[in-house]
This record gives sequence, C-alpha cells and structure tokens, in this order.
Amino acid sequence: MSSVNPLSRKAIALLTLTSLLGTIPPALQAQIQVAVGPKASTLGLGGELIVQLAPAIALRGGAQFLSFTRNETLEGIDYEITPKLRNGNAFLDLHPFEGSFRLTGGVVLNENRVDLVATSNGPVEIGNLIFQPAELGRLDGRITVQKVSPYLGLGFAGRGRVALSVDFGVVFHGTPQASLVGTTPLTGPARTVFDSEVARELADVQQAINNEQYAKYYPVLAFGLLFRM
Repeated sequence: MSSVNPLSRKAIALLTLTSLLGTIPPALQAQIQVAVGPKASTLGLGGELIVQLAPAIALRGGAQFLSFTRNETLEGIDYEITPKLRNGNAFLDLHPFEGSFRLTGGVVLNENRVDLVATSNGPVEIGNLIFQPAELGRLDGRITVQKVSPYLGLGFAGRGRVALSVDFGVVFHGTPQASLVGTTPLTGPARTVFDSEVARELADVQQAINNEQYAKYYPVLAFGLLFRM
C-alpha cells in the first residue's frame, strides 16, 4: 500500500477547504475573509492560508521548509550536522476580543529531522574503544521526532487588507529519537566489535537526548505578511 507524504495531505486539505468555500451560501460568504502570505519562522520559510470564518474564529494552514549545515561535537565525535525542516500545520485561531490578538491550537505535520555525518583523519573514540582512520569509514546518524505534533501558541494578526502577523508558541514533538550506522572495512570478529561499539555510542547519544527535558518541546517564533482578498 502506498503512503502519502504528510505535506501532500496538507496540500490536499487546503485545496479541499478552498473548494468548500464555494458551497457556502452567499450571505455567509460575505462574512468570510481569506488571507494568504509568506511567513518566516523557527519552523522554516514558507507561507500560509487563513480563512476568517467569523470575527472570533479562523482556520489556518501552511507549510515551511529550511535546511542548513553546521559542525558540532556530540559525545566526543565531530559531526557535520544538517537540520532539515519540512512541516505543515493546521491551526484553529480564536480571537477572544474579536481583534488582532489570537490564541492558537492545532497540529504540526512534522517531517523535521537532523542528519549527522562523521568522518575523521585521526583516532576516534566510538563507544568505549578507539578506532584508527583505516578502521573507520564514516558514521551516519539521524534524529527524528513524532510525525503529528500538537501546537499551542498566541499571537497577533492585523486586520487590514495588508497586515503583519506574529506568533509565539511551542510544538510538543516528544523526545527526539536517534539512529546511528557505522561503515568500516573491518570484517569478522573485528566487525562485530565495531558494530557493538557503534550501538553503545548510539545508546550514549540517546541517553544524552533523554536527559534534556526541554528537547521534547520546539519553540516557535514566526513573522508573516498577510494579503486579504
């Protein structure tokens, strides 16, 4: 059975929402406002669609993307780390005072991950043993989070035809999970020892993640520009 990418499901949902607007009676359509615009946030760069159903209620959906690379040391090993942000969101906005201020709840369809690659020209300690460059090809790791993550936040969205929006919130994406695979020219018993030390290294990395309680939460700061139709 083929699977559907969460971002594809989000695109389908947005198209369906837009088409449903055409089935709403004209008297109600007059009360609905639609806005679109670009957005930059700690979740990436992208855009969003807002359907203001009433002065106090709005539906909001969007998608964000971003990727970059940096170097960092984890458990004594130098890694090239590449965060890859790919996510969509479906939010319900409540405007308790029927103004710009909003309270937001919803879900983030979360394909965010971090890829890690380690190579070395010198001795590297993996697990409890030290391996020479000739014994180590590379280490490939990945850190992922739960795919469907709750979101809570608050923010402001201007009510003019062209307006700014700001969001502050938290994605509750659970404890990140790590994976690690090592390549080596070693064979036989030496390869078995190498694989066991890679598994030990992975356990150490995962334990370090588990010890950081804040890692369960992803802070969101977002700025957008809205164009109302």
